[in-house]
Amino acid sequence: MDFKCINQRDNSERSHQVAIMKHIYARAYRVLIYAGESVEGSTNLLEYISDTQQPRHRYVTPTPSHALTKIGVKKAVCDFLSRPWFRRVWVIQEAFLAQRAKFIVGEKEIDWFMLSLERLEELGLKCHLEKGMIPGIFEWMARRHSGDIDLFFALTSTRHCLAADPRDKIFALFGLLSNPSGVSFEVDYSLAVGDVFTLAAMHLVTSRNSLELLSHAADWHADSSIPSWVPDWS
Repeated sequence: MDFKCINQRDNSERSHQVAIMKHIYARAYRVLIYAGESVEGSTNLLEYISDTQQPRHRYVTPTPSHALTKIGVKKAVCDFLSRPWFRRVWVIQEAFLAQRAKFIVGEKEIDWFMLSLERLEELGLKCHLEKGMIPGIFEWMARRHSGDIDLFFALTSTRHCLAADPRDKIFALFGLLSNPSGVSFEVDYSLAVGDVFTLAAMHLVTSRNSLELLSHAADWHADSSIPSWVPDWS
């Protein structure tokens, strides 16, 4: 939706809209997250998770139903959390900032919190996820209450997430920070990728008074304009 509503060719409009996106999601009455069409197993999975939320299941160990075995349910969970939506860096704020968020899958919907790792563990459905999977956002929610989300944590936590524009690996995180005004640079799409990554690196070194950032710089950079000491977050 953001891609359609914002003129992607106007750097000034883009920069302005991205800077206020935090407030848009935070003030929304409800955020609907479209995670794709229903596929084999996903409909039964959502019915199963929703069913276990009913009062009659709260004090008993849930058992698989809806034509899914225990193994089938766990596989369906892993398949669902491996959908492309969970790999994109931009979508973190959709769930993180929303007061109420619902996933839409085909014709089914489910509250976001029902897919929390804590909830899945209660159901015995936790599965190993590849790097870049976003369900770790629930760790972010715990940190949010303690005011402990800085740019370094945000960058390292989303290192393997995807963005079509490499600059968004930085800019997509601004709305998630506990103190975004403390960042020494602003969202600015007129800057080149190398400039954005360099500004981020300089901010992290000075604000943290640490060179730990250098451990994230690799020998090879996808963009030759990025200095060797600056991590390539793309």
